[in-house]
Amino acid sequence: MTDTRARVFTEKAPAPTPLVHAGRALQKWTLIAVAAALFFAFMAAVLVKLAPYVSDYAATYLTPR
Repeated sequence: MTDTRARVFTEKAPAPTPLVHAGRALQKWTLIAVAAALFFAFMAAVLVKLAPYVSDYAATYLTPR
């Protein structure tokens, strides 16, 4: 009984298959892609919000006199 019990805890898990490796990589890159999409969407919203102020500044101060 003791031998069987000890053997259960010392057995190694099977090596991950290539499909498992691909799944882990896909999960990591999906998270990175979602974070990048959120970042760029936020930046686009900020640019759209600030566009009128930038164009007013350009029309007022950057036009040749």
